[in-house]
Amino acid sequence: MELQLGENQLYTTREHPLFVGNDNFSSLDNLRASDSVYRLMDGNLLSTKITSIQTITAPATVVYNLSTTPPHTYFANLIAVHNKFGKTFVNLTKGNSPKRIEWNSSAPNWCIARSGICLEGKCSNPSCLAHKELVIINIGIREFDLLTESYKISKCPECSKYVEPVTCALNNCMWRWIGLKQSKIDAAPTEVSEDWMLTIVSMKLLMVKSCGYN
Repeated sequence: MELQLGENQLYTTREHPLFVGNDNFSSLDNLRASDSVYRLMDGNLLSTKITSIQTITAPATVVYNLSTTPPHTYFANLIAVHNKFGKTFVNLTKGNSPKRIEWNSSAPNWCIARSGICLEGKCSNPSCLAHKELVIINIGIREFDLLTESYKISKCPECSKYVEPVTCALNNCMWRWIGLKQSKIDAAPTEVSEDWMLTIVSMKLLMVKSCGYN
């Protein structure tokens, strides 16, 4: 993304957090032209208005997993990216069995679940009716890669803004999963997986209260 801040340009990722004041950060995906962000100049916080935000095609970039103290911004091909401890998602390994959930007939529109894979996360768009609510992102019956596809598919069904997925649900389908799990920053990831299972009714893999369910 190309971000115009007054006379300055900043190239950054869509999910990059920017300081918006009052001890709050917001990802670029939730900001728009005319919003203000803060930058540190000579030890002073200065407010700067965003004059434009554009999507650009960046050159191919290799970004390494860096073990840095949290949180840091670094640059790859002049693009600002931020360090993060992997991808935070519900623990799918054994010992965290799926929970069967009964349907709720009075759930809001953003909690409609279709057959197949459903992601869930909280909408962070303050102008959305589902702001701070868990929403369901329907993926359907197909192969899905959380790391490479969620950034373009995980959108709030109410406002279409990006939602960080934190858990998933399975509905009326057969499913399995394969992935990597890292126990801590300096540990090598290990391969984890689960063989095919059948879900006739809604099953939920989560640690938080479900969207639209009792």
